[in-house]
Amino acid sequence: MIKNIVFSKEVLEFVSEAKQYCDILETSSELDKDSFIDQIIQILPNLYNKTIFLPEFNKIYDEPIETAVTEYDWQYIKNGINYVLGEVDMYVDNFDDQMNELPEPSVFSISENLADIYQDLKNLLEIYKLGDENLSNDALSECYENFKNYWGFKLVSSIKILHLIKFSNYNSSEYFTKYNKDEWLINKAQKDFRKNE
Repeated sequence: MIKNIVFSKEVLEFVSEAKQYCDILETSSELDKDSFIDQIIQILPNLYNKTIFLPEFNKIYDEPIETAVTEYDWQYIKNGINYVLGEVDMYVDNFDDQMNELPEPSVFSISENLADIYQDLKNLLEIYKLGDENLSNDALSECYENFKNYWGFKLVSSIKILHLIKFSNYNSSEYFTKYNKDEWLINKAQKDFRKNE
């Protein structure tokens, strides 16, 4: 029965964690960097833990679920996080969000990662609070699939960098100097290509 799944203990715990996460991000610009990092570094592992114990959902409707988060909303959340994190927002990694090893290190953004997670969770919460079991089931299904294929890795990557920021002398400018993008093979090839156009 759909109701038993949608309102199960595992789902309710996940939804509660998702709400806390969204609440933190919606007020991020009111926090200082240390407070924000402390809060987000505590909630991300909890969110991951609650998500992996969700049951599998069988979609009911063929149509995709309506989204509540607009491009403006996403940008607002991203900018708020970026404002708080400042120069430590950007980081370098050798893997993309599909866990593919990259030929050259690439630059990523914690604020973008967290805003992407927010987008999925907030869309789910807006559907879930309507109380429609079938719509909630499909929203949970989409959110869980996106976790497995997309934002779960962004969550884990963000924890890794936030851990460095909190417990070491992480300085993103040193990482960018070490990984000078002008020296990357792909960027050299692109420059050569443009010269020959």
